[in-house]
Amino acid sequence: MKIFFHQKFTKRAKVFSIIRWPILFFPILGWAGIHFIHIPKTGGLTISALLDSHYKSEEIYPHRDAGQLARNTYDKNMMTEVLRAFPPLNRKLTIGHFPFWFFQNKDPHFETSYIFTVLRDPVERVISSYFYQGEKEKKLNSPLDVIPNRMCKMLCSDVSLRGEALLEDCIQNLKKMSFLIFMDDFEEGIRRLFRRLELGPCPLIPHRNSSHKMAISQELIEEIKKANELDVRLYEYASQNLRYKSY
Repeated sequence: MKIFFHQKFTKRAKVFSIIRWPILFFPILGWAGIHFIHIPKTGGLTISALLDSHYKSEEIYPHRDAGQLARNTYDKNMMTEVLRAFPPLNRKLTIGHFPFWFFQNKDPHFETSYIFTVLRDPVERVISSYFYQGEKEKKLNSPLDVIPNRMCKMLCSDVSLRGEALLEDCIQNLKKMSFLIFMDDFEEGIRRLFRRLELGPCPLIPHRNSSHKMAISQELIEEIKKANELDVRLYEYASQNLRYKSY
């Protein structure tokens, strides 16, 4: 009888232990924090504005400027300096141009945080970026002046990676993402995201920082694809294999 009771109690204790830890560790919604990787020219300002309206300022990581600095980090020493300059992520929401590696290194609860991003056809993204920087800010002369493979540089774990190693790293990181929005399904993707985050019905979706269409030759399109080969391949893989992460 004692042996039976002991075995029964032990089994229950093990079950309780398995159940208890997620309850104690996870917040109410089931994740430690919400992190948005805002890749430039993917509708990020629209999503940021919507999320801002649902959280108090003290619930949002205040160092948004770190994102601007981090997204332009392309060597290991600079990456180390950026990580050293900013405090750990300890708020409910982090939005900005923060790369994957920033969250991976600065969030003490990275494995249990909700991380999402928006992916856009790389050629469209480059042209949009060119129009914004070249036409509006007069910084660029051609779409080929836009920093190449920006999506991979934002989604990698290590800025020193190059070529196939960089692409494979980004693919694995996308697989770890909690949610993906594809630009060709932008508004519906946002609504599904709001349901997943339990933020209630999504309000009217504003359009922020949109760029105009421009005529572009097929020859130039091919040059953009070649210059952004890793981004093109990453987007093709995600579009074909990871659409389920948008539902």
